[in-house]
Amino acid sequence: MRRLIATLPLLLATSFAGANDKSILRDACVSLKSPTKRAACLDAVERLASGGVTSTSGSPVRKKSTEEALIAKAQEQIVSMLNDPESARFSGVAVSPSTGAVCGIVNAKNAMGGYGDPRRYIVTTETARLEDADKWKMDFRWSELCSDI
Repeated sequence: MRRLIATLPLLLATSFAGANDKSILRDACVSLKSPTKRAACLDAVERLASGGVTSTSGSPVRKKSTEEALIAKAQEQIVSMLNDPESARFSGVAVSPSTGAVCGIVNAKNAMGGYGDPRRYIVTTETARLEDADKWKMDFRWSELCSDI
């Protein structure tokens, strides 16, 4: 049952979302012995196929793609500030729910051609900041804009 439920979104979100595949998933649900699990499985197939899936907060699942777009735009800004933009490696990236700031860590090659220390960054609608020698300034901004992540 867990495997079936776990693979439902994957199957329906990819090219397997045809009518034939939907009937295969229904057949798999019908074969479940427990009436509660069978009903939950059939409900999940219908909701996923119709696109009526929402998150636990009640907002549409598409909210994630908005965050992803914000993160992508922020990373573009940070990449433009680096010595070697193609070598950028991002980690720990998140959007602050209260401030809307994109906060994360980037590591890129320095002027000598080697990777230096990872540096924190913060991107808001007004500015993009990359950690430099004055770490205390970044500490202050990080606690102000990224503390709830």
